[in-house]
Amino acid sequence: MANINLPMSAMQKANALTLPEYEVSGDIDYYGFDDALDEGGIWRIGQLPTLAADDMTVDIDFFATDVTGTVQFGVQALAYNVGTDLTAITTAAFATAVLSTATTVDGTTLVPVRATVTLTTGAQQDSAVTGDYFILKVYRDVSGDSLSGDAEVVAVHLSYPAS
Repeated sequence: MANINLPMSAMQKANALTLPEYEVSGDIDYYGFDDALDEGGIWRIGQLPTLAADDMTVDIDFFATDVTGTVQFGVQALAYNVGTDLTAITTAAFATAVLSTATTVDGTTLVPVRATVTLTTGAQQDSAVTGDYFILKVYRDVSGDSLSGDAEVVAVHLSYPAS
């Protein structure tokens, strides 16, 4: 199983999305995903060294300052191979979004919970294969949640079976 922890500081701006506010409290860094509009960004994973034809799992750990409500995240993938020109990459469309179920926040403020999104093999992974470069887009889908206030994302993990 390949496990990739995506550093919070490595999130980059994605087209058509507002980048959430980056915050640091003590030694913990996180992004505050607003409740007013969809916010998110991308992580450039680099080349996938090994990839079995199976599901990928994206775990999103977050906390809230409110003690009630649910949060929904969306995830999209973009894969391309060595030799793809920059114009093709920058104009390529991400795979269709896959949404998490609405995840209930913890009843105590500032306690992280986990939302999970599964990208099935094939189209949801943008047909990625071993050796492809991979970009992962993560955003808060405010139309699918009820949390008043920010969802503070502290960690994003990508895991998949290695070939």
